[in-house]
Amino acid sequence: MDRRIEYLKKILLANSHHKYRLDEFDGTILNKDTENLPPNVRKALAFKKAVEEMPIYIQEEELIIGGRTIFNLPKYHTREEIKESKFSNNNIYDPIFNNVYNESIDEIGDHVSDTNPPNYGKIIKNGLQWYWDFANERLNEDNLETDQANYYKSVKIVIEGVQSHIRRYVELIDKKIKEEKLLENRERELAKIRKDINYIIINPPKTFFQAVQLIYFIHTLLWVEGVCLVSLARLDQILWPLYEKDLKKGIMTEDMALEIIECFIIKLNHEVDRPNSRFTWLKGDTGQAVTIGGTKEGNMNKSGENDLTFIILKAIEELGPIDPHLHVRIMKNSDKKVWNMIIKLLSLGRANILLNYDDNIEKALEKVKIYSGQDIANYTGVGCWEQIIAGKSSYRQCGTIELLRPLEWLLYKGHNAIDKDPKRNPIIDNKYTGINLGSLDKYKTFEEFMDAYKTELRYYILMVVSNIIKTRLAYNPFISTFVDDCLDAGKDIKDGGAKYKETDLQASSLANIADSLYAIKKLVFEEKESTLKDLAKILKDNFCGYENLRQKIINKLPKYGNGFKEVDDIAKEVAEFFAGELTRYTNGWGGPFRARITGGQSYVDNIKLIGATPDGRKIGDYTSFNASPQLGCDKEGPTGIIRTVSNIDKLKFAGGFILDLKFSKDLFSTQENKEKFKNLIKTYFKLGNIQLQFTVVNSKTLREAQKHPELYKDLTVRVWGFSAYFVELPKEYQDHVIRRTELGV
Repeated sequence: MDRRIEYLKKILLANSHHKYRLDEFDGTILNKDTENLPPNVRKALAFKKAVEEMPIYIQEEELIIGGRTIFNLPKYHTREEIKESKFSNNNIYDPIFNNVYNESIDEIGDHVSDTNPPNYGKIIKNGLQWYWDFANERLNEDNLETDQANYYKSVKIVIEGVQSHIRRYVELIDKKIKEEKLLENRERELAKIRKDINYIIINPPKTFFQAVQLIYFIHTLLWVEGVCLVSLARLDQILWPLYEKDLKKGIMTEDMALEIIECFIIKLNHEVDRPNSRFTWLKGDTGQAVTIGGTKEGNMNKSGENDLTFIILKAIEELGPIDPHLHVRIMKNSDKKVWNMIIKLLSLGRANILLNYDDNIEKALEKVKIYSGQDIANYTGVGCWEQIIAGKSSYRQCGTIELLRPLEWLLYKGHNAIDKDPKRNPIIDNKYTGINLGSLDKYKTFEEFMDAYKTELRYYILMVVSNIIKTRLAYNPFISTFVDDCLDAGKDIKDGGAKYKETDLQASSLANIADSLYAIKKLVFEEKESTLKDLAKILKDNFCGYENLRQKIINKLPKYGNGFKEVDDIAKEVAEFFAGELTRYTNGWGGPFRARITGGQSYVDNIKLIGATPDGRKIGDYTSFNASPQLGCDKEGPTGIIRTVSNIDKLKFAGGFILDLKFSKDLFSTQENKEKFKNLIKTYFKLGNIQLQFTVVNSKTLREAQKHPELYKDLTVRVWGFSAYFVELPKEYQDHVIRRTELGV
C-alpha cells in the first residue's frame, strides 16, 4: 500500500467526507410551467437541479473524484400526487405479508429501482453525449408515442445534468489551482484529472483512468436519484480493453492500475453509512457489488479472468474494506492463481467475498427460461447474493417468507403467537393472518400435518406476491437511460422497458422449520409424547414448566446441518415446495418470480415477531442464518452441513441459495490445511451447490473487540450478505457472529 492510499484510508476511517454533506437539500422544480409536465420529466428536472447544485469536493490526494453529498431530491411531486399517495394502496396487507426490505422509496412512498446496474460497457464505448444524441434523434421521429417522447425528454435532461455536474468539477479544479498553494506534483496531478474529466463530458473514455472516473461519476449519481443497492457489474471485464490498450501504449503499469482501483474502492466506502436515500440500514448494507472472474463475456466455456481480476483482488487484500461486496465467479477450470488468492484473502479475514459457481448458476438461470445463453454467460452479482444481467434487467428483490410463520398459523388456528399474548405488547395487527384450518385433533399422520403446513405456506406466498404486485413504483429516468431495452423502446424501468423483468422472493429460517417439523413428527406422531394441542400450548407458554422437554428437543433430536436424512428431507420438501409455488406467479411486468433461500436481517429481526418454536427455540432467540444450521446445532462439522445443503436441488433457486461458514483464522496456519479448505470448497460446488460465503475470525478476538472496540476498528465480519466493521454493529448482531460455530476441516 503506497503513501497516498494509506492517507486516503486514514481520512476515510475518520469520516472526513461527512463535512461536505447536507442532510436536507432544499428546493423545488415546481412552478406554473413545470407542474403539468409528466412525472418522469419532473423527476429528471429534479435530478438535474440536484446534481447542478449539490455540494462538491475534492479531498487532498484523491485521484478519483466525486461523491454523493445529498440524500433527497428537490420537490417534484404535485399536491395532487402527494394527496393521492396518502390514500393509495401501496401496502394492501398487514406488515407480516408486506415485509418489503432494502428498497428505497421516494418522498411519497413509491418504490425506487434497486439493484439494477447500468450497462457500463456500453457507456464506456459510446460516452455520455451519445445518449443525448440518441434521445434527440428519436424525438424527431414522426411516429413516436407520447409516453416515448416523455421518456426521451427525461433522458436528455438527466444527461445534461451529469455533464453539468462534471463541468462543476472542472471549474473546482481550476479554482483550486488558481487559489490554493498546491505542491507542484499535486498541481500537475489535478491538471491531468481536469483534462481527463473535461474530455469525458462529451467523448467516450479513451484511457483506463477516464473509464474508472466516469463509472464512479455515474455510480454516485445513481444514488442521488434515489436508487439503492446498485452493483458495479463485471468490472474486470468492462475495464479490460482500455487497460490492455494503455499497457501497450506504455502509459499504464500494473502498479498504476492498482493505485487507481484502490482510490476507486476507497471512494465506494464513502457510502457505507448511508446505503439508502430514505433510511439508514446497518452500516455496510449498500449492495455495491463488484463481480470478477468467471467465464469470458458471451462464452460459458472460456475463462474471463485477466490481470484486472488479480489487481482487484490485490486491492481487497491491501485495503480490507467493507465495500465492495466482491462476487467472485469461479468455474471448474478457473485459474489456480484465483483459488490461491481467494484462500489468501480468507486467511486474512477479508469478509466481503462471495463465491459464485458458474457451472451450476448457468443451469439455474437456464431453468428460468427467459435468458439468452450469451446473457447468462455475462451474468453479474448484485446486492448481497443475486445474479442478473447488467444493463438489461428491471429486477426487484422484495419480500421475505418467514417459514416458521405458516407453522404458527397452523398451530394457532390462523393467528400469530406473539400478538395474542397479553403479557407482551402487540407488535403486529392481527386483522390479517393465516387460514383457520380448524382443530389440531384431525391430523392422524405427519403427512397430513405436512400437507396442512403447505396449505398455510401457499396462502402466505399468495399474499406476499399480491402485495408486491400492487406496490407502486417510481419513475427512474437516470438509471433507465443506461438500460439497453429501455433506451430502445422508449420506456422507463417502471413501465417495464427492460428486456428481463424478474422479481426474487426469499425464504428464511429453513433450518428452524426443518428442525421444528421433525420434532413434531418425532414427538407427536411417532413417540406420542405430546399431542399437537398440548405442544401448541407449551409453545404459547414459551416452554414454561417444560424445560426438560425443551432440552430433549435441543440435545437429543437430530438437527438440520448434520447430514441426518429425515431432517434433511423435510428441509428439501419445504424449500422445493416454496420454489415450485413461485413458478405459478408472474410479477406486474409479466416476468417470473425467482426463489431464494436467504434471510437478510431476518435472523435478528424475525425473533421480534415469532413465538417459541418446536425446535426448542424460545421467544427472543435467534433464528437460523440464510441456509445455515441453527446456532449450535451443527455437530458434524462442515461435511455434515454440506451433506444437508447438497440434498436440496439448487437449480430451482436462481435467486440465490446462500450457505455461510465460519472458520477460525488458526485454520490457515499450515499449507496442508489451506489445501484441505480449498478441496472442501470444490467438493461443495461439485455436489451441485451455487454460492458460498465465509466469516474467518476467532471468536476470542470478537469477544475482545466487544470489550475494547477502540483496538479493533478495522475488524470486518460477514453480517448476512455484506461485511461490516464488527465494532460498529448493534450488539445483537455482534453476539450472533460470535455464536456461529467455528468449523475445522
